[in-house]
Amino acid sequence: LLTWPDRRLVDVNDAFLTISGFPKQDVIGKQPRELGLFRKQPEDAEMLIEAIVRQGRFSNIELRVIGKHGNVIVGLFSGELISNQGMDYLLATMIDITERKWMEETLRIRDATLTAIIENQPGLLWLKDPESRFLAVNSQFARMCGLQRPEDVVGNTDLDVWPLELADKYRTDDQMIIQSNQPL
Repeated sequence: LLTWPDRRLVDVNDAFLTISGFPKQDVIGKQPRELGLFRKQPEDAEMLIEAIVRQGRFSNIELRVIGKHGNVIVGLFSGELISNQGMDYLLATMIDITERKWMEETLRIRDATLTAIIENQPGLLWLKDPESRFLAVNSQFARMCGLQRPEDVVGNTDLDVWPLELADKYRTDDQMIIQSNQPL
């Protein structure tokens, strides 16, 4: 809870203290900029302030803040201007999505690596789930199917991309591989 428009912290909950690493006595009466919360990205704080001034509220704005010990915290912020006994306040909430953002980045890197491996294979490459649905293919495989991009194949089955006779043969081969656990 901040006073408005001077933006001094009036109260914070225990979750804020845990996430930020600040003790309560170091926070109350201070502005977020005095704490250095936005020191690496002051333009983020300005974006938040503009949203508040324009609309009196903001919702689900992703911002990076800096904790007491220099740790980066990615938060999803929402807030609203409220009045109480002639005073204006900004009531704000933050959901810590740092771990989620880290996982998204890890998955993005993993996906890029897998795509590079798949695309740099010299022949046709495909990966299917147990229902014979294509999970990944390389560009050469997509072209062999008469399609432009690997994304055009992914999610389909042999029945979606091959003539019936060929699709039946491939589905039979898939089932034989699954049942025998041996390559074909």
